[in-house]
Amino acid sequence: MTKAKIAETEPYDLASYINNLKPGKVAGAAEVGINLSAVSAEKFWQLFYPTKSLYEQKLYQAGARLIAGVDEVGRGCLAGPLVVAAVILPLDFTCPANLDDSKKLTAKKRENLAAQIKKAAVAYHIETASVEEIATYNILEADKRAMIRALKALSPQPDAVIADYVDLSYKTKYKSEHPAKGDSLSYSVAAASILAKVYRDQLMTELAQQYPEYLWQKNKGYGTKEHYEALDQYGPTIWHRELFLRKWKEKKQPE
Repeated sequence: MTKAKIAETEPYDLASYINNLKPGKVAGAAEVGINLSAVSAEKFWQLFYPTKSLYEQKLYQAGARLIAGVDEVGRGCLAGPLVVAAVILPLDFTCPANLDDSKKLTAKKRENLAAQIKKAAVAYHIETASVEEIATYNILEADKRAMIRALKALSPQPDAVIADYVDLSYKTKYKSEHPAKGDSLSYSVAAASILAKVYRDQLMTELAQQYPEYLWQKNKGYGTKEHYEALDQYGPTIWHRELFLRKWKEKKQPE
């Protein structure tokens, strides 16, 4: 679940990178007749990734070179672990046009993008918070703990972090940004979201083979009508989160 490459040591020069790009490498550049050699770094990001790179550029300008995006999947599920991914993308990463919050993408698009992200990444790591950890620490603290483990497992280590909403700055040494809806505002967080989502979906599909009554291959552990109906008939499994079943248990109690 971990991948690492030797980090580039040359100073960051986005303008130089852009100037060396061929127009066809950036979606839409050739079609609209844009000469990339005449486009400044700031203009490049405004044109092609207006809402996906603001936090990365802020940290790059502050001196960061290894920025890790981190995000979780499965916080609201009734069953299954929480999954966190952390990923460092290279300075010259060309953001795919459809890189976005994993929830907005089809399963096929997520899987294709996950393969691209893993191939391009400087480093990535996927971590889980078990049902037991969630019960012990609550979902938010379990999320933070898994995020920190994922970040510590990266090699090389990041010098800045962008997390989706969760503030990690007081618990870590990293420069940290934590925008709400970060997976829609940062391509690094979007990439982490996709890696976590693909991994967790595969895990829940595998668990569904052991517990077919709950249709986890379809609902991924979320509280769908069919999932609650299976709980009514078969009761909870070892993979269900006790705290998340309180309302269901209250409804089952005789008046």
